[in-house]
Amino acid sequence: MINGKKIGLVLSGGGAKGLAHVGAIKVLEANGIIPDIIVGTSMGSTVGGLYACGMPISKIESEFLKFKITDLFDLNVFNITKQGLIAGKKFIKLIDKHSKNAMIEDAKIKYACVACDLKTGKPYIFDKGKLSVATRTSSSIPGIFAPLKKDGMLLVDGGVINNIPTDVAYQMGADYVISVDCIGKAYLIKDIKSVVDILMSSFSLTQYHMVKCKGYRSDAKIVVNNYEHDYYDAKKESFIETIQLGESATNKKIAKIKRDLQIAQ
Repeated sequence: MINGKKIGLVLSGGGAKGLAHVGAIKVLEANGIIPDIIVGTSMGSTVGGLYACGMPISKIESEFLKFKITDLFDLNVFNITKQGLIAGKKFIKLIDKHSKNAMIEDAKIKYACVACDLKTGKPYIFDKGKLSVATRTSSSIPGIFAPLKKDGMLLVDGGVINNIPTDVAYQMGADYVISVDCIGKAYLIKDIKSVVDILMSSFSLTQYHMVKCKGYRSDAKIVVNNYEHDYYDAKKESFIETIQLGESATNKKIAKIKRDLQIAQ
């Protein structure tokens, strides 16, 4: 809490573009701004969840810079009846490893993330249970990751319905919400070669137009326009550049945020 205000940090989805959230958190933390509430969708749920459960942002950054896309590959492609190319079990093991099997209820910072129930078209908010299951589900891009079956629901990536869930942060008690949109303007893959390219480009367009039409309330909007890197560009150099873009976009807003929160410049 800063000067009597509960601070909410909302982190959008965006695949590998979501590494911009690491840069944003680094800048906020360096300026003495630690959120009381974190809400994320998709990659935002992963970065935000690890941070909320106590993993230092420097450690999150270093672990992502060692990441290889094959770390997530438990492929379903040889079974046409499966509901996604990736089963998601390796994702859960990876988050369990880095979060030390964290439960959301035990997070150091109050946390929630958003998924979407395909059967009803309604959002589902994870605010308890295993962090790994919540983040895996919130990150389940349709067609790429298999959905999670839970209590009669079929849950997929929260970016389908609420990619910048600031409303959830306000509902959880935030007085001042900082949002980080790592999609920015609509992004199109210029050289579409595979079914994955088609799925990711389609999902990007859906997210962009959904946010544009729906809009969202936020006290400080940080927008990261990343035109150079794809949703699944997992090269170390691309991660470094994306993190730097997050830092740059946040630095442009930090003076406003500090004024709003009455923090000495």
